[in-house]
Amino acid sequence: MEDIAGYLMNGVNSFTSKRQTGITFSECEVNRNTELKGKEGELTGYFAIHAPYAGNIGCHVSKKYFQEFVKNDEDEMSDALKNAVLKVQTKVYEEWTVYGKRHGVHLCAVVIQNGTVFCVNAGECAAVICRADGIIGMVSDESELSSKRLDEIIEPQVKKYFLDFEDEFILIACNSFWKVFDKTKAVSMARQTLHKFGDVQRTTQKLTFAAQQSGAPSATVIIVLLNAECACAGKDFTNGMNRTSLSIHTPEKSKSQISSSAFYRRSLSYDPLESQPDSPTILQGLKPQKRFSDLFKTQA
Repeated sequence: MEDIAGYLMNGVNSFTSKRQTGITFSECEVNRNTELKGKEGELTGYFAIHAPYAGNIGCHVSKKYFQEFVKNDEDEMSDALKNAVLKVQTKVYEEWTVYGKRHGVHLCAVVIQNGTVFCVNAGECAAVICRADGIIGMVSDESELSSKRLDEIIEPQVKKYFLDFEDEFILIACNSFWKVFDKTKAVSMARQTLHKFGDVQRTTQKLTFAAQQSGAPSATVIIVLLNAECACAGKDFTNGMNRTSLSIHTPEKSKSQISSSAFYRRSLSYDPLESQPDSPTILQGLKPQKRFSDLFKTQA
């Protein structure tokens, strides 16, 4: 799959309104196996969203430990993801005992490895795939949606999907996004924006902006390209797109090949068209020179 244009290039965007008390974490990481350079399996992608329930404790624990548990697991990827959910659940319960507060977490984690997508979700975060010609499929387990959060789940399920050459992208979003969007509308909007602009980051911005306009208190969206030429309808897709947090990985004993150098993004309340400074304090006093919605007006 690595020779496919734009494979695993990705974008992520978030917003949080003042009425949202919790923090949603997102992780986007692509690792390169130096022993498989130029061969199948060279790149492995890890993408996850951890969204809070009733407070931040469960969310912080999930973000801190989940990828580490997957990385250090000796089992096959499906089992590694299941084991990680249960281990994080134990950690969450331990924190509940310490703080006396039962804060839960919605989780959706996707690993793309050797042409296969593995997805585990617990709660209302979910992932969908846009296949050839816009055909939509669920990557997450639909039976788990609107059901058991990570802190409630008893037997986690992992869905496995074998990629086709013309599969376009995967869209992962938090629970509050899916409350105002259904999968058909979300994939259709993402696809139209990719066709128009050829920019995955701008596409995530449009989706979170649309969720905000639809009344969502917060939204986090990740889009992972599987074939940029198909997803962007032949447009120049290189501008502004990258494989986020690309790191070099030399295999040790872990089968998962997932690095532990994860990062999170906390959403900021500012116009996404503005230049994005390193510190949010620089935003004070700035006047937006162009509204975000202007990007998507029909051009004559």
